[in-house]
Amino acid sequence: MVDIHVIEGARNGSIMLGDTNGIEDYYAKVYDKHGITEDQFKSSFAFYSDHPTIFIPIYEEVLDSLKAHGTVLAKKGVEIDDED
Repeated sequence: MVDIHVIEGARNGSIMLGDTNGIEDYYAKVYDKHGITEDQFKSSFAFYSDHPTIFIPIYEEVLDSLKAHGTVLAKKGVEIDDED
């Protein structure tokens, strides 16, 4: 989930300068990295979405991880728009 959010945040539905890959290419790399298929990811996501008492604590960890990544980037001088 963290990797998926990073991709979606970076891509934000648009093409980045010099990037000829579609977002599906990035998803495929994440699935490969974690040794899963797109169908497995979607099935797992659907399961957890249907079971919020299980999903919420997991998703809170995802958000904590994303915040940690943001802190690391901020320390490296990368500007982050953190308007929640």
